[in-house]
Amino acid sequence: MSEINLEQLIAWRREFHEFPEIGWSEFMTTAKLITKLREMGYDVFAVINPDFAHGRKQAVVDKGLAFAKTQGVSDALLAEMETYTGCVAVLDTGRPGPTVALRFDIDCVNVSECGKEEHVPNLENFESKCDGLMHACGHDGHMAVGLGVATWVMKNKDKLSGKVKLLFQPAEEGVRGARPMAESGIVDDANYFLGMHLGFIAKSGEIVINPNNFLCTTKYDFRFYGAPAHA
Repeated sequence: MSEINLEQLIAWRREFHEFPEIGWSEFMTTAKLITKLREMGYDVFAVINPDFAHGRKQAVVDKGLAFAKTQGVSDALLAEMETYTGCVAVLDTGRPGPTVALRFDIDCVNVSECGKEEHVPNLENFESKCDGLMHACGHDGHMAVGLGVATWVMKNKDKLSGKVKLLFQPAEEGVRGARPMAESGIVDDANYFLGMHLGFIAKSGEIVINPNNFLCTTKYDFRFYGAPAHA
């Protein structure tokens, strides 16, 4: 089996780290992913069901679009996204087999990067170039892993069967992007669906298959009914 180039993974991660984008504004990030995945030979689609795209502020979307244009993203590619971010890369081997879906998230958080000189991104010149934004939650690494998996799958496609779908999901923060992507129907045929998250609960080279506590989330919606009052 062909190996994944570690130096390439590092370069991809640093490339995404340098230009972080918050949920529903990741137009430059999505453009890079679409371009790289198509160059590998994948069929790549933008798949978001707008009816389920909640927590999406127009000002954030507009800012992301404007930023992407300043970075040279083509009007044709932005038009293809139809003002929604994220993408899915599909490989159909043409041989009978299961459909495997793998998910990687792409947004950053509203955190300013450490300004200390000894901070590695500052030393290596790949610190966040976007004020107040940073890939502090590891999604830059997730995208690098996703592209690494994409590379491996394409190199080994003659040994595989079924379909592989690689989902690069927007707006993971705030739990906003998964459902509108799923509601597009793109994973309705998935026999296996896997996701992952980088974290320091594991040692280097270690995979935790049943995490709990940190990196896991459960959210509830509460509605209170009754006469209005003031505490």
